[in-house]
Amino acid sequence: MEEIKLVIGARRTQVIVYEDVDYGIPKDTIYKEKKIPVKRQEDKEQEDKEKKQSSYAAFNYYQRLKKRRETLKELIYNNFAVPNVSFLTLTFDDTQRGEKDYTDLDTAHREFKNFILRMNRKYNNFKYVGVFARQKTGNWHYHLICNLDHKTTNKEVETIWKRGYVWIEYIKANSDFYDKVSYCIRNMQEVGLKELQGEKGYLCSKNLQRNIVLRTWRENELEECREVFQDIRTKKNKLLYTSEKVQGVKAKTADQETGEILYYYDNQKILNDTLERYGYEEWKSTFHHISSSAKYPERFKLLECAEKIQKKKD
Repeated sequence: MEEIKLVIGARRTQVIVYEDVDYGIPKDTIYKEKKIPVKRQEDKEQEDKEKKQSSYAAFNYYQRLKKRRETLKELIYNNFAVPNVSFLTLTFDDTQRGEKDYTDLDTAHREFKNFILRMNRKYNNFKYVGVFARQKTGNWHYHLICNLDHKTTNKEVETIWKRGYVWIEYIKANSDFYDKVSYCIRNMQEVGLKELQGEKGYLCSKNLQRNIVLRTWRENELEECREVFQDIRTKKNKLLYTSEKVQGVKAKTADQETGEILYYYDNQKILNDTLERYGYEEWKSTFHHISSSAKYPERFKLLECAEKIQKKKD
C-alpha cells in the first residue's frame, strides 16, 4: 500500500510516494544474503567499528550539507521573487578592524548580527537568507539574497555595515536569480567541517515561509492531502513519476529447493503499477520525487521590497 507525502512550495509541489511492496517472483537481480563465519564475526565487527569512527564525521557532515542545500533553496524560493530581490555582498576591511579578528567566525557573526539590527532600524520588513565563506585573506564574508529595492545604493548600505566594502547586484531576471542561489550554495559548501561546529551553515530572517507538508498517514492532514493531490492530477501541468527509493524496493522470496531466503530489488513493476493506478505519464530519468509546476499562490505571499523608514520631522 502506498503512502503519499505532498511538499508544497511557492514554485512547485512535490509528490513523494512511499512504497511497501513484497513480491514473491524472483528477478535477475536476486542475490543471496551472505553469512559471516562465527570465527570472523568479532574481527569484522572491530573493523567496522574503526571504519565507522573514521568516516562517521565526514558522512554526517555530508548528510547535514545535503539538508542545508534543500533548506536554503526552500527559504529563498518560498519568499523572494524577481523583481523584489537583490544580491548583497558584505566584506571586512582590515584597515577598519582595530583589534578585531575577522578570520574568527564568532567575531564575524557578531558584526553581522549588529548589521542586521541596524538594518532593521533603517528599513521596515527587511528580510534575507545568507551564507558565509572565507576570502583569500582568511576573513569571512557574507552573501545575502534579500528584498532591498533596486534603488538602494552601495553607499547607503555601506554606512550601515560600517565594517568594510558592500556590493549590491540587482536581480532582474529569473535566470540571474537561479544563478545567485547556486552561487550561495557553492559558497556554503566551501566551509569546512571543523569551522561549522555548532553552526547551521546559513543565516536567515525570522518567520520566513517554509514548505507546507501534507501526509496521508496523519489523520489531521489526510483529507487536505487527498484534496490537493486530486487538484494536481486534474491540472494540465505535466506529472513525472519517480521513485522515492531509486534502486527499487527490497523484496524477498524463498528458494523452492533449499528454503534459503533470497533478496532482490524490484523497481519497474512498482513504477508500472503506480503509473497505471494514478495516471502518471512515463518518465525518462530516475529522480527522487514526482514534481509538477502546480502553484498555490494563495498559500504563499512573496515578499515586497523593504521600505526605508522615513525620519520624523520636528
